Amino acid sequence: MADPSSQLLVDVRTEIDSHDPAARASRRLRIIELVLVLFVAFAVSVSVSIYAALSGASLYGSNPSALNFAGVIQEVAALGVLFYVLFRQGRRPGDLGLTFSWKDLPISLWLAFAALIVEIIAWQLLAYGYNQATGQPLNATPKNVEFIASSFSIWTLILVIVNPFFEELIVRAYLISEVQSLTGSSVLAIVLSVVLQATYHMYQGLTSVVLYAALFAVFSIYYVKTKRIVPVILAHFYFDFMAVAFYWWR
Repeated sequence: MADPSSQLLVDVRTEIDSHDPAARASRRLRIIELVLVLFVAFAVSVSVSIYAALSGASLYGSNPSALNFAGVIQEVAALGVLFYVLFRQGRRPGDLGLTFSWKDLPISLWLAFAALIVEIIAWQLLAYGYNQATGQPLNATPKNVEFIASSFSIWTLILVIVNPFFEELIVRAYLISEVQSLTGSSVLAIVLSVVLQATYHMYQGLTSVVLYAALFAVFSIYYVKTKRIVPVILAHFYFDFMAVAFYWWR
């Protein structure tokens, strides 16, 4: 009896490699939709992040509540585009792994712990290498975090709740699933997911980017292995909540 997973892979590769015009048109449309979702979700964030990293400009210092409100609107709008694209393709959020099980709670804690350990190891290696190269201690204080550090508002709270769904559904579940389907490569899918997510965090500084990349890699590998996104969303929420709580109460 044939292995269902093997047959699924054959079906995917057949669609990708087919010379049928309808299949090629469908593939082109999926690529366009993937680019559209990513552009709507991250074009502003990536552009601002790169600008801040290259220019050294200070961002987010004016009105934190307004910025958090704008962030919520942008993220909800991007999720709306994602859900529309899934609907047009005859798919559901559950096809990306957005189905809840009570097992997701303990798994998310273990996932967050594993990601934290990897991040700590990355920090130790980075700090050691920097000290050996320059003789100076490495400053890991994130930049441009005034939008969560200066004041509390209901929009900050909403953003903390919405953001893990926004990032993990789009840059993890959707991006990885589409790249795997279109190219057949899990490695490429993981690399693109981690690079994109690290890029729009460049505004916090190079050190933060490296540490985030280590954390994001753990999340991406877990998703590729399990196709479950809820534990990743929860683990992401834990990190966001701890970061916000730290800046509010320090």
